[in-house]
Amino acid sequence: MLKATVCLFVMGTGFIQLAYAADPAASKSADRWAGSVQVEASRGGDDLYNDELQLSTASIGDGVALAAGLIYRPVENSVFELQGWIGYKFEWVQPILGNDIGFSRTVVKLLGNYRNDDKWYVGGGPVFHINPKFEDDWFGYEEFKFDDAVGLTIEGGWNWVGLQCTWIEYKASGFGTYDASNCGVQFTFRFPRWKPVN
Repeated sequence: MLKATVCLFVMGTGFIQLAYAADPAASKSADRWAGSVQVEASRGGDDLYNDELQLSTASIGDGVALAAGLIYRPVENSVFELQGWIGYKFEWVQPILGNDIGFSRTVVKLLGNYRNDDKWYVGGGPVFHINPKFEDDWFGYEEFKFDDAVGLTIEGGWNWVGLQCTWIEYKASGFGTYDASNCGVQFTFRFPRWKPVN
């Protein structure tokens, strides 16, 4: 599953690169590499606890993610970008009964984005959640780990602010499958700062 997803992503970006390279009207840009940092806040997914227990109103997909990324324009005269991100997403829940609850995971994203001269962008690609982990100190410390998961992210926005949605499921042997899909707002800051294609 993981290898197939990566192969499809690489093949798709290759076709897009060829399309832009063959377009004589495409603009040129001197900035082909950029570093970046991103902050994202999202909500969604299955409840951490069922409504009868009423221990928390949080869901598996909730959380804040901090990430660092590298952005590369593979064809100089295109507005198509490849992006690689690695970050950490966490959720510290304030439960009704006072116990400390946390849900964390490492997030890796491989995205292809189209960004035009007016700073609008849209894109998407595979997302990998590594070591999803649930922690709870009610009745003593407990830790529960899910399998690594592969999903899909799409995003769009203007300049440094955007919206994203991720579709992903977590699985654990003997406990079934849980929906960790989520949507949220993200803030992306580039170094050097974003410039229109010229």
